[in-house]
Amino acid sequence: MCKDWKDIVVVLIPKTSNPSIPSAYRPINLCNSIYKIVAKVLLNRMLGVIPRIISKEQSAFLRGGQI
Repeated sequence: MCKDWKDIVVVLIPKTSNPSIPSAYRPINLCNSIYKIVAKVLLNRMLGVIPRIISKEQSAFLRGGQI
């Protein structure tokens, strides 16, 4: 992927009307929309292959799997 696609901007949103400490802010990551589209396409393509590669015992973090 192009390096510029992976750049993100972190925006701090105040949780209160008068924030005075760092924990009073909520960070939001803004990604490039092209990166999001490419990542989603790759994910959807990998979902068709992953069940054939990963055994059923290693199903944590996959759809329908449990930890």
